[in-house]
Amino acid sequence: VGRIFSPHRLDVRGSHHGFEARHNRIALGEVALNVLSYGSEVCINPGERGDFYLVLLPLRGRARVSCTNEEADIDSDTLAVLHPHRATQMVWSSDCAMLMLQVPRLALQSRMPIDTHSGVSAPAPRFAFTQCRSYPAIGAWWRAAYDLATNLHQYGPQWMAQPAACGAMENFLLYGLASMLQ
Repeated sequence: VGRIFSPHRLDVRGSHHGFEARHNRIALGEVALNVLSYGSEVCINPGERGDFYLVLLPLRGRARVSCTNEEADIDSDTLAVLHPHRATQMVWSSDCAMLMLQVPRLALQSRMPIDTHSGVSAPAPRFAFTQCRSYPAIGAWWRAAYDLATNLHQYGPQWMAQPAACGAMENFLLYGLASMLQ
């Protein structure tokens, strides 16, 4: 997990009984979908993360997420967007399972519109720290990301054999993030 995201400290809170780290990852080019769970309450401290956005979509359970000077509880109704190069700390409940979209900053920025007057691409996107699934644009994108991850989990080899399909899925996820911009 540390190699995929960033080196971090992981502390199991309370009993180690039930601890079982499970991580599934599929890369669609530059963007990767990850599902991660630990089976025990854990505190995750990666410090300052790398040059990527991390969209946290809880599938079940809850987590307390701190990023720089923001802190929030997230669950299956609330997602969080962590910006690149920000100090992060999380506490996940023992039943927490998280779908995480890992997006390199440059991959997202390259898909942002270019200012027609200056010819310069837009600055790095700014997302609200948390987003509620009850907002239609957020709920639609969250559900589509979940359905895509489920489909890839079940039929990954068939999709991965089709580079054009993988590129289309990656673009769909990236352009869909635009619905969450502040």
